[in-house]
Amino acid sequence: AVLSVDAEPGVWWHMFAYTIREADRERVLVHLLSAPLRDNIADNKDGMVRKITDTSVTYKGAGTVDRAWEVSPYMEGWERPLTAQGKTVKPSDFYLWKIVILELNGGA
Repeated sequence: AVLSVDAEPGVWWHMFAYTIREADRERVLVHLLSAPLRDNIADNKDGMVRKITDTSVTYKGAGTVDRAWEVSPYMEGWERPLTAQGKTVKPSDFYLWKIVILELNGGA
């Protein structure tokens, strides 16, 4: 309940969000996966996926987002910094899979 994700036409992410705590920092990793074109993923043999646009990831927990970046093997350079607007970041458009990483300050 500490995250919300909005995207068009929608993504799977609920079961693919993790918190990593290290000695002096906390990071939230959110895997964004394009949903298959059909409900039954086994029937989606043609491999086509929709382009995911207008995505926002919002952290609703305690603390602030100090840094954020997106990671994907489908981007040149594999990672790119994101600018947090408050507790929300907006990753670039994608087709299949992207990871958003939020580094927190004062998280629970």
